[in-house]
Amino acid sequence: MKKFSFTHFGEIDINNLEEYYDISIELNSEEIKLDLNFSENTIDLDAATIINNFIANIHNYDLENKITIEKEYNNKEASSVKDYIKYHIEELDKNVLSKFIDFDNKSVEPEKQLLKKLKLIRVGLYPDVADESENFAVFDYTIDSEITDELIVVNSDKNNTFGNVTWES
Repeated sequence: MKKFSFTHFGEIDINNLEEYYDISIELNSEEIKLDLNFSENTIDLDAATIINNFIANIHNYDLENKITIEKEYNNKEASSVKDYIKYHIEELDKNVLSKFIDFDNKSVEPEKQLLKKLKLIRVGLYPDVADESENFAVFDYTIDSEITDELIVVNSDKNNTFGNVTWES
C-alpha cells in the first residue's frame, strides 16, 4: 500500500486507485467541484506529484483560463464564447439577466458584463491520458448553473497547454 496525500483529497492509495474521486472546494469565495478520474488502478509517485502540483495551482490556471476565454470572445473569427454570451442574452428573460447585467451602465456593453460573470464550477482531471492530444484537465465555466446547463469549457493537455475553448451542455 503506497499512500499519497493529495491536496483537498487527503491520502489515496496510488497502488489501488478507484476510478473516480470527487470533492467540493472553495475557490475565489465560490464552491467548485474537483474530480480525479483514473482508467488505470495505479500511478507512480511522479504522476501523483504532477497531479498534486496541478491541484495546488488551480487558482492560477483559473486566472489564465479567464484570459484565454476573453481572448476567444474577442476573436474576430468564429467564437464559441461570443456565441455562448449572445445566446444567453437572447434566450434569458431580462429580469434574470438583470442579476448579471446592469442595463443602466452605458459604459460597458451587456455582453461584456455577462462575460465577466463566467465562473469556474468544476475541474476534472484525467491524469492517465495516453497521449499529448488528450485532455488532462477540463475546466467548466458558467454564468449560473441554476439558470443554464450550458458551459464554456477550457481544456488542458498533459503539458498544461491551455487554450481549447468550447461551448458544451
